[in-house]
Amino acid sequence: MQRLLEKIQELRVLDLYNIKYCDLKNKVESIFLPALGSTTQSVLIKRGEIMYRVHTFKPEVMNHLYAPPTEKVIGFQRCNYPGYPMWYVSTCLERSLRECRTKAGDIVFVSKWEVKEDFLISDISGDLTSNYSNEVAIVYGFFADKFIQRVESTFSYEYKMTAAISDVLLNSWKRTPPSWGIRFPSVQSVARGENLALLPESISMFDFKCVEAIEVVDETRSVYSYKIIESLNNLSDDKFLWMK
Repeated sequence: MQRLLEKIQELRVLDLYNIKYCDLKNKVESIFLPALGSTTQSVLIKRGEIMYRVHTFKPEVMNHLYAPPTEKVIGFQRCNYPGYPMWYVSTCLERSLRECRTKAGDIVFVSKWEVKEDFLISDISGDLTSNYSNEVAIVYGFFADKFIQRVESTFSYEYKMTAAISDVLLNSWKRTPPSWGIRFPSVQSVARGENLALLPESISMFDFKCVEAIEVVDETRSVYSYKIIESLNNLSDDKFLWMK
């Protein structure tokens, strides 16, 4: 276990700006896969659950509500590297609004989705049961610590570590059934709900419910209120017809 702690400390002090992503991923993989062995923490996303996704631009067609196209993902994000889009959603609208750092007076667009079939995702929320070994607890504790570090930009080299962790869990881990994404802890600790980063193809397991234009009325540490300006639940000629 001491050797594991030493290796994790080496990761903590890495120069994320200069290290190549492939080298970082290899380091993460070589440390964590042996430590975790066959152990992985998962959570079942159940049929009927509702997910929310905030859009800072006005969506005109259904594709605008999906994960961004590959060419738009120009940098590192919380759970993905450049050119590898993920579909970010939350189980609570307030959490989605906080994650997008909206403030009073902002008008944003929120799409609402209902899960239509159960599926599994990896869970690095840090809530481990006592059944796990000390080594596994240390690894997941490191994961959680990195995910709750605040990064101010949409794209940033500071996301390299969490992108590499996500990459290893989703693409290096051979598991059955496969994981469709990751549930991860948030820097927005005051908000209810959970954050999920899902593979773009997971959209097939959701039913679209509606997309709403909302205005944020008040935003404080303990209060987040908003009003719905307009709500659409269908398209006309493959387009959303907004009144404004």
